[in-house]
Amino acid sequence: MPDWLQPYTTSLIVLALSGLLLCMQLLVLDLAGIRAGHRPGQPVAGDAQNFLFRAYRAHANTNESFGAFIALALAGLLSGASPAGLNLLCGLWLLGRIGHMLFYYLGWARPRSLAFGLALGALFGMAAVVLHGLLA
Repeated sequence: MPDWLQPYTTSLIVLALSGLLLCMQLLVLDLAGIRAGHRPGQPVAGDAQNFLFRAYRAHANTNESFGAFIALALAGLLSGASPAGLNLLCGLWLLGRIGHMLFYYLGWARPRSLAFGLALGALFGMAAVVLHGLLA
């Protein structure tokens, strides 16, 4: 690893783990679809009582958040943003996404919303850290 990336090791680990999180969610979604006898290409019924729907929404929501996370993480790495700030916020984003996924799977709406808020707040924090580094 190049020397300039050393301070961002945690952020890079989180980037790798976030890719693994997406793969795991896809696997859970595929297995839930097979178990439910869902035909590929057909819409998933919007029923929060149905695990397939919850797995589908957890995966879709992570996909929706992933682009912003990648953009902000890369901007932070390439701009030399505060390593401590970026590392912490990347970790909080991942923690929030894992919590969101697990609470969605379990059907626990309030903790799921709190985990979503943690992940969203981490994204705004990442933006602040990047912009602070660029504008300072």
